[in-house]
Amino acid sequence: DEGIVDFSHFYDGISLLKFGRKGDPHEKIFTLTKDNRYIVWLANFWSWKWGAECECDLSRVRRIQLGQSTEQFERFDYIYGIAKDRSLSIIYLNENSEEVSLDLIAPNEFICNYVHRCVKRAILELEYERTHMSIEKRYLKVKWEEADEDRSGLLNRREIISIVGNMNIDRPR
Repeated sequence: DEGIVDFSHFYDGISLLKFGRKGDPHEKIFTLTKDNRYIVWLANFWSWKWGAECECDLSRVRRIQLGQSTEQFERFDYIYGIAKDRSLSIIYLNENSEEVSLDLIAPNEFICNYVHRCVKRAILELEYERTHMSIEKRYLKVKWEEADEDRSGLLNRREIISIVGNMNIDRPR
């Protein structure tokens, strides 16, 4: 049990060094969405996804590993091996159900532990919702999340009209 975790710094964005499958590690700003379900960042300039928002769906996380034991880290062990105490990997299933890793190095051990605690707590909350929330509440939550395009946790007028239309609810004109 992680107890109470203050996600506010993660909502604002945390600068971490990201190790991709190709190329050199690069610094990125990672944010946690207000619903605590996604870690998001912008794709690198040199990536084919340039400028696109990338995400790690925390409901699809298989495990979190502290240290540097993934292939991405091993490629740069001779440079970044001294940062094992501030490194972590989030292993998750991507949209094709392939196991991939999000490999990160924090500026210091405190930030690494903070990110680790936040991710663990968010996963626990998602699991609790999945196992303890009624099917009706989960359905409404999914519909809300689908309509909430900016993931702010709030719906604007256009998003409300969208959610009502998708749920086949009669609304006065």
